[in-house]
Parts: sequence; C-alpha cells; structure tokens
Amino acid sequence: MFVQIPDAMKKLFVYAALSVLPFVAAGERTEYELEYSPFGEEVLAGDVWDVSRLAVEDSRSKAFAGIGASGIYGERLGGRELLYLFRGDSLLFRGYTAGRIEGLLNDSLTVAARFPLCGGAVGVGGVSLRGRRGDVAVSAVGTLRSEVCGTGRLVRAVADTVAGVTLVREVQSLYERFPAESEESQAYTVTIHRWYAGGSRVPLAVQTEYGGDGMRYFGRLYLSSAPVESVAGEADAVAGARAYLAGASLKVRDGVLELVVGNSSVCEPFMIEASLVDVAGHCYEKAEALAGSGSVTIDISVASLPRGSYMLVVTARDYPGLAAKYMLVL
Repeated sequence: MFVQIPDAMKKLFVYAALSVLPFVAAGERTEYELEYSPFGEEVLAGDVWDVSRLAVEDSRSKAFAGIGASGIYGERLGGRELLYLFRGDSLLFRGYTAGRIEGLLNDSLTVAARFPLCGGAVGVGGVSLRGRRGDVAVSAVGTLRSEVCGTGRLVRAVADTVAGVTLVREVQSLYERFPAESEESQAYTVTIHRWYAGGSRVPLAVQTEYGGDGMRYFGRLYLSSAPVESVAGEADAVAGARAYLAGASLKVRDGVLELVVGNSSVCEPFMIEASLVDVAGHCYEKAEALAGSGSVTIDISVASLPRGSYMLVVTARDYPGLAAKYMLVL
C-alpha cells in the first residue's frame, strides 16, 4: 500500500540521515581562534602565506575542525558544517549542514583528498547533493576538484612562521535545483583552501569562499594559533630544542614580564627569540638569548603597553616552525 509522506516528516528524515554524521571530534581536533579576510589569488599562487598582512575579522572565533572516533571529519566554519568521512587513505565529501534549517547529503563517494598528501596530485569527481532548506526540498549536482598545490611557509604572526606546510585546494562547482513545480535554479562555487602541517590530517588553517548566481561573494580565513606537533622521525637536534622550549614559564611583576625557558634537559645551543604580539599579530616588544643548557631568563618590559590580550611567542631561530606560545592579559 502506498503511503504519502508529509513534507514535515521528509524534513525529519533528512536531519536523521545527517545525524549519522555527528560532528564529534573525539580524535584530532583543531580550534580556529582567529578569523581573517581571505588571501587573494596572487598570494595563494605563491609559497609564502603571510596571515599577518590580512585584516582581523574576529579574534574570538568559535570555529573548529576535528576527526571523530568513527572517522567522521567535519569543519564548523561561520555557521556551516562541512562533513567528510575518512575511509582508508581517502577523505570523502559527505555534505553540509547550516544550523537546523538546512542540510544536504552527497549520494556519491566523492574523494576530496588522499593521505599522505602528494604534491601535484589532482582529483575530479561527481557530486549529487539532496536535502532540505527549511520546508523546501533542494538538490544539487556538479563536480568536486581537488589539487595539492605544493608546500611553503605559513606566517601566522610576527616571529611565528610554520615551515613545510602543504596547501590543498578543493573546488565544488554546483548547480542547485528547487522543487519540480518551480523553475528556479542557481549555479555557485565553493572554494576551500586548507593548510596542513606536522603530519596532521586536520588543517592548521582553512579558507572558504562562496560565490555564484544570486549569491553575495563571501570569503573568510580561519586560523589556529596552536603549536605544531612534532613530526615522527625529526632530527635529534630539533627534538631536543622542542623539549627545551616545552619547559617554559612566565610571570608579570612590577611592569616586567619574566620568561624562564628550559629545565634540566640539555640540547645543542641555539638562539631563542621572544616576541610579544597582540591578537592582530603586531609586535610590541622583542628579546633574544642563547639557550641549550640549563634554564634561561628573559625579561621584557610591559609597563608602557596598553591593557589587553597579548601572545608571547618563543621561537627557535635555527629551527623554523618550532615555537611555543602563551596567552596573557596585561
């Protein structure tokens, strides 16, 4: 017997299907605390991506990305959740949601990336999305093209450069259809750039851009300020310097910021540089010292600085990308 399903029930079915892909980052997770205006094409085409030159849009962002225990990967960016699934070495695009009123699932197992990332690798696959936007049934078809653009340096702030970062571009070219009784349709493109570092499958930064028929162009860069984890097999000298920087502490007393770096660990001598920057990446004070044996104390005057939130970035000059960061409020 044929039973017609009400539209409201169809809507519940779509959200139930999306609930199979819960955005729970039980495994790897990266917080994107800062949001910037997007990079232009000329910068993306290079191998040095300097975030400090961009305008800060939000210094208290709640965006994040993570991998769940079941291999589900998601990015919650600007009110939209992009959903993927890790299967073996492949990252498959599964769809997206936007709050509780919009959600589309991809019927195709479209490969968005393969790990480990290989420079120059290009993939193209079909996309077939269907779901609901409020009470309206929506479907979209198109292609997903992914490309490993190469490696370079990501400059997150003054004295905070991460080397060996791999940039991956994903372009979704979609043609969206509304119900059969309506002749409305629109074409749009979603362009996503992801910067991977330290062997992680969760990007250190993500840039999203949307544009197309009847859509206002919108772009945003989401950045994590978290330290980059060590890579398996790194040189003993780098590992020693990393362990040395990990044993740091700081305190503010009588208008002076006292930084104590190092502990009982000993490694090859190297220069460390401490920079005090604001949330926009502007450097206010800087000091340096020779480290490697025992602890080293660095004093930075903060008496004349305006009140607010700052980040102290401690870098190893001889090992690009190796840094320790501490948030403080003056």
